[in-house]
Amino acid sequence: MQVKGFEDVTSDGIKALIYSEPGNGKTTLAATLDLKRTLIISFESGLLSILDEKGFEDLQYVEPSNLSDLKDIYDNLKNNKDLAAKYDTIFIDSLSEISDMMLEALKQDPTVYTGMKDNMKLYMINQEKVVGIAKSFRDLKGYNVIMTALAATKTTNMVEKLLPSMAGQKLADKLPPLYDFVWYLEVTSDGERRLITQPTSSITAKSRSRKLESAEEPNLGNILLKIKG
Repeated sequence: MQVKGFEDVTSDGIKALIYSEPGNGKTTLAATLDLKRTLIISFESGLLSILDEKGFEDLQYVEPSNLSDLKDIYDNLKNNKDLAAKYDTIFIDSLSEISDMMLEALKQDPTVYTGMKDNMKLYMINQEKVVGIAKSFRDLKGYNVIMTALAATKTTNMVEKLLPSMAGQKLADKLPPLYDFVWYLEVTSDGERRLITQPTSSITAKSRSRKLESAEEPNLGNILLKIKG
């Protein structure tokens, strides 16, 4: 039996999910990484938001137009040793968009969906497929993998809590446990941005590391170094 520790987790790359409301700057977080060593997979056409950031001239990205393109990108990252040597971090923007795209694709499949009566089946299959995609990218060895998502509010027993937004509540509940790090990008009333790295009564978050403060400056490059240091 091989017993592993946290150093084994970080040696395979740090896997994180970051979520927030639209316009809070999830995409701009990519500009805080070493862009020469980062591949951005962009579904949300939000890259214009980081062109004014320092170092944007090193931006390297792909824009998959469908889920088949995404599968090709995954296969290349998994099997192409040149890509593994070139990139340290894969930044995927966003898992919410992938979820919506999958749901729409399934609606066009007559073996899955023929009308409202198939809604439960539709969302169950969507959940299975999106979780599969999330796990596949999470399990890419040798890369840091950072996924973004929109934020949603879940109300349980009259208590509201923020969590990643997905097509289907059960899917949204299943995603955070998949990652070692789940952070919420918060914008305070005075416009300050910070990453909430630990859970609160109103925010879903977690960090499998004691090296992070409960709220960190939104600099992913520094945070990755802090975790690995």
